[in-house]
Amino acid sequence: SCQSVKVDRGRKMEFLIIYDKWKPKAEKLALEMYRWFKERKIVSFIQPENLDGFEGTADSAATESDFVIALLLGGDGFIIKNGYELARRNIRFIGINFGTVGYLAPVKPRDWMKAIGKILDGRYTLERKKILKGSLRDEEFYAVNDIVLFRGLQKFVRMKVKIDGDVVYRNIGGDGMIICSAIGSTAYNLAAGGPIIEVGLALTPLAVHRVDIKPLTRDENRVVEITCLGGSSD
Repeated sequence: SCQSVKVDRGRKMEFLIIYDKWKPKAEKLALEMYRWFKERKIVSFIQPENLDGFEGTADSAATESDFVIALLLGGDGFIIKNGYELARRNIRFIGINFGTVGYLAPVKPRDWMKAIGKILDGRYTLERKKILKGSLRDEEFYAVNDIVLFRGLQKFVRMKVKIDGDVVYRNIGGDGMIICSAIGSTAYNLAAGGPIIEVGLALTPLAVHRVDIKPLTRDENRVVEITCLGGSSD
């Protein structure tokens, strides 16, 4: 869902610059951004790859401010990698595209100054996306991009799939199943032939041995239950 946000220009912001250390152009731009903020006396932090060493949150950063905005310089995979930790700390973030698809990174590197200018003026919208919650044998976990049932060392696995208690597939066999969020639809899901989605979730079968089985898309609040019916190593 998208929520309109208005921010007073007098509110104090801090910026956290996180760049993909495997992309020299991203590191170069990160250093340029850091200098730009410093010249304007805007508090910023810079570091490669992840949040290691940063103790701030959106409400209580390393110095006193109204909130922190993270600038992620990388591709979709890099943003997904950092997204959960940022969300856990309630830190807003925006992606600057140094990848291929750029689905989660709406800002082109050449437009970074214009984008930050809009943020400082309060001219932006805050988009909230849900992540996945899963459970396996009573153990709960969270995933930003996808949850995958895979055959492992078996040659194939048979599955029964329910959505909100209703049987969708009674017995299908293949390599497994991807359940992905909108955030992760351009990752493993896309590579496996699944759809790119802006909201909701997608179920993409992996090498299922039937021509009539296609990926499904559903509302993000649905409960998907997959039961493993057994596998084969023959």
